[in-house]
Amino acid sequence: MEQQLSKMPELPLGVNPEPDEEATATITGLVSSPHCVYVPADRTKVARATVGFFPVVAYGDLAEKLGVLLNETKVTVTAKLVMHRWKTQEGKPRERMELQLTSLNVVEKPNRLVA
Repeated sequence: MEQQLSKMPELPLGVNPEPDEEATATITGLVSSPHCVYVPADRTKVARATVGFFPVVAYGDLAEKLGVLLNETKVTVTAKLVMHRWKTQEGKPRERMELQLTSLNVVEKPNRLVA
């Protein structure tokens, strides 16, 4: 039985909090919802996806690699586990944990094309 997960909110535009906690993790899991965006302000490519149950983010060359993967591609990633904390304009505290990729290796491609 597959478990439905709610989509993790992305950090709001203009919010670039410094991570206040870091650890390194290596996990193997299936990729879901990969997408790559281009941030024109500093010409950085950013990709977001979910690996297993963890939200992941990649920058630059790793973003290109992550952003083109198909759903259900099995990968092993090494990443920094980062907790971001910030306050909204209304002063409400928010936090988000994500994995910031440092390496990405494809273990197995899906047998079928997934939209």
